[in-house]
Parts: sequence; C-alpha cells; structure tokens
Amino acid sequence: MTTPDTEFARAMAALGGDSPTAIAVALGDGITRQVVEYWQAKGRVPFERGPLVERRCRERGHEIDVALLCPDKTWRRVKDKKWPHPDGRPLLDVAAEAA
Repeated sequence: MTTPDTEFARAMAALGGDSPTAIAVALGDGITRQVVEYWQAKGRVPFERGPLVERRCRERGHEIDVALLCPDKTWRRVKDKKWPHPDGRPLLDVAAEAA
C-alpha cells in the first residue's frame, strides 16, 4: 500500500533523488533548493505544489498521484488531454472542505 510518506519518497527520487538542487531544477516554477530542503525536513509537499510535483514526475515516466502525495485534501479530476495523468488534471474540491 502506498502511503503519503512512500509517495513523497517516490516523487523525490523521480525528480532528483537526494539532491535538493536537482529536484528544484526539475520542478522549476520558482522552486528553490531551500524550499525542497524544507519539504524534505517535513516529509511532505504542500498541497499547493502537489499538482506541479505530480505533473513533473509523470512527464518523466513516474506514476505519482497528488491524491496519495497530499491525502489531507479532497482531489477531483477534470478531463484534460494535456495533463499527463490518464484521468486528467487534479482540482482541489473546496466544497468537500467546507462540508
């Protein structure tokens, strides 16, 4: 069974392994080495960056899922042929958060 901890470890390995600099470069989008080091210390990716991590991993052939990476939020998918996940891009279900 995949847990958030193992999904996080798989994502970091897919993006650059033990090198925060390599991970930051792979992610782009203004992510710095220091940000990656903070994530590594916490053992998680903030939900705001979960879709970016999923996309960059999947673009490299690694099947990372934001719902497993950030399970504390409710995610839905909308069809999007440009998104590398077969079910489409992830969206945060804010209605579920309010309920």
